[in-house]
Amino acid sequence: MNEPHPLAEKRYNATLTNFKLITPYLAIFHIKPDFPIPEFKAGQFATLGLGSWEKRVSGAQEELKIKENFLGRRAYSISTPIFSEDGNIADPANLPYLEFYVTLVLDGKDEEHAPYLTPRLFNLEIGDRLSIVPKISGHYVLEDIHKEDILVFLATGTGQAPHNSMACELLRQGHKGKIILVECNRSSDMFGYSEKLQALEENFSNVHYKRLMTREGENPMRIQPYIENGLLEKEFDLTIDRKNTKVFLCGNPAMIGIPKFEGEYPTFEQKGGVVELLVNKYHMKIHHGHSPGEIYYEKYW
Repeated sequence: MNEPHPLAEKRYNATLTNFKLITPYLAIFHIKPDFPIPEFKAGQFATLGLGSWEKRVSGAQEELKIKENFLGRRAYSISTPIFSEDGNIADPANLPYLEFYVTLVLDGKDEEHAPYLTPRLFNLEIGDRLSIVPKISGHYVLEDIHKEDILVFLATGTGQAPHNSMACELLRQGHKGKIILVECNRSSDMFGYSEKLQALEENFSNVHYKRLMTREGENPMRIQPYIENGLLEKEFDLTIDRKNTKVFLCGNPAMIGIPKFEGEYPTFEQKGGVVELLVNKYHMKIHHGHSPGEIYYEKYW
């Protein structure tokens, strides 16, 4: 356990209770707040914080400007252990902690913007203290879902976190339609939940899990060609149809292709994303504001 700073007692309100490294740059954190965990919806996020006085991991980009006694914060989607200790689907309401799936970022976008939080977060030890904002927020949730709908979850990296929570919530509610979880990473060591998701697939006939890798295997593949070439529909014996299919996207903005809206119509400044592909290929609509649709996405960073 790291030596506590004098300001920690005043500024911190949570404890790191577990820390599992998947790779040196990828980890699962269990954080227990001092207060009762409020009710929240699958897919939402909590905001974590650490003081500028905390040490950072070695190899992180140097911070040129450090505010004294500053508490920096960042939002992270809430994940789930998927299974509880009794082997049932985990219910966050019965857990004493919140689970987060986090990538260590060592370098910022330029020399003046060194990454603040994750180099400090990855330097914590079990029992160390940190800050968590009591209010859990976010609009990336399960809305307008029917029990027979086909649900397709597409994620890159730690964008898998909210999809874990959403899939488990659907199964606890007795969802009947197909739940397809597609996760894309560079290499095979970057799938922190793959064993549990494979077990979920084995236990539930309507759950299907697919790993895509961009730099390993006989056929490296990104999510876009996997959909565009019809491989998703063929592999899982389905037809994507806006009448009965909902698609959820979280992760790299380049994969999503986050649109901009001028009134009710989207425009795509960054071409080649999945949202644009779904709109053009399947005539799906974007779930946006008060306008219902079949495409849901999270602005992950």
